[in-house]
Amino acid sequence: MQGLLKGNIGIPRANMPQLPSGEAFWRHLAAQGCMLRHMRVPSVKLRSTQSELNLTKICAFIEAMQAGRLPKACLYASADFHIVDGHHRWAADVVLGVRQRDLRHRTMLVSTVDMSIREVINEAFRFLDLEEMRERTT
Repeated sequence: MQGLLKGNIGIPRANMPQLPSGEAFWRHLAAQGCMLRHMRVPSVKLRSTQSELNLTKICAFIEAMQAGRLPKACLYASADFHIVDGHHRWAADVVLGVRQRDLRHRTMLVSTVDMSIREVINEAFRFLDLEEMRERTT
């Protein structure tokens, strides 16, 4: 598990922005003029942002992946390939790649934004504050 956390930026999981919908945040970034790109990225190129992963969640993702029950989904990442949303799905994919000895061939669908991870995290918190203010005024 420690190998998965190599290169993280030291944010505990509880302190990560909890985005109810990654898609809404990504639309917000696009409206701000940020460049978004959708691509397949080698799983080994992605990096954890948070400093902790939940082994139970990773195992649940692995089980669902192996059973074919996990719907396809896109991960969200910064320009430097630090994950914004989808840490446990990514970790499960890496673990399966190691188990199946095909890690270097594994790729994931990723949406990236042309910002550093610190910029993305700061903007995510601003987005959540805006959403909270909107909810209070409606």
